[in-house]
Amino acid sequence: KLRAVEDDRLQLKEQMEILENSTKKNGSTESMPPPPPPGADGEESPNYVSEQMEICRLRTSNLRREENALLEQRSRLEWERSILARELKRIRDEKASRFSSFRVLHSRYLMTNLLGRGGFSEVFKAFDLREAQWVACKIHQLNSAWSEEKKRNYIRHAEREYKIHRNLNH
Repeated sequence: KLRAVEDDRLQLKEQMEILENSTKKNGSTESMPPPPPPGADGEESPNYVSEQMEICRLRTSNLRREENALLEQRSRLEWERSILARELKRIRDEKASRFSSFRVLHSRYLMTNLLGRGGFSEVFKAFDLREAQWVACKIHQLNSAWSEEKKRNYIRHAEREYKIHRNLNH
């Protein structure tokens, strides 16, 4: 028995040296394998196996939590990026708009900022100086390459849209 204790002590000393050398090299013990299980002839005891299984289960659980947190953070950052990209596009469109220099339109609407831009129109947030309320001003632009009939149809469409929006209460 004394010989077995001496062998275990020697083995433990070697493992401590390996651990110390590894810690000095990379400052961490994370990559170190666990020490061999106590027992005769290198056989693993049932307690050792269950402890190692519990350690693996806890590490796996911890890694899943970290992964879920990172996935949530990634999703949030992608959402913020899309919001910023839309805002940058809106600012670029506002600077490029030929109506951005008109601060007061028809002596009635105080234009504040561009809300959106479509194929043939731009929508500005504005303050109606007569009615003293916030409104959206949609400015339509006719394409000079259109035929006269297409221009008339577009104007009729814009007038119908105006009547519908004017009657909305929101």
